[in-house]
This record gives sequence, C-alpha cells and structure tokens, in this order.
Amino acid sequence: MAKILFRLGIFSARHRPAVILAWATVPIAVGVTAVTRMRFSDGSFDISGMESSNALTNAEREFPPLRRKVPLPSRSFWTLQPRRP
Repeated sequence: MAKILFRLGIFSARHRPAVILAWATVPIAVGVTAVTRMRFSDGSFDISGMESSNALTNAEREFPPLRRKVPLPSRSFWTLQPRRP
C-alpha cells in the first residue's frame, strides 16, 4: 500500500497540470450531469388503499376548490399598530 501511494505521489508531482485538470474536470462533470438529468416532481404521490390517500380523495370530492379568489386585506395587522416612541 505504501508503494502504491508513493508512486501516486511521484506521478502527481511530475504531472501537476494533468492532475489539476483532472481534479477540476470531475466536479464540473458531476455538476453538469446533475443539472441536466434533474427531474422535478409534480407533487403527486399516491398509494391507493392508504387511509391518507382515501381521506385526501374524499376531501377533494367534498370540498371542491373555490371558483373565485378571496381578496386579501390591503393592510396587515402590524401596520395598524401605533408606533412606539
């Protein structure tokens, strides 16, 4: 084991530019691969027959989404408080 590490050190010292280029190339390649192969989930995950899945299905059926949006108040609670000196 010591001989292998010694030879690796000698090789790395004699071929510095190649070793530096290799060490710089590997993280870049990993980063590019991770970004290009990344898949985003649509957020749907369902295991049929589970109680939570059944409850979610029932809730969606019983409480359909609102057709109109509820307006938010124009001022929040914090802006209505008087300022302290």
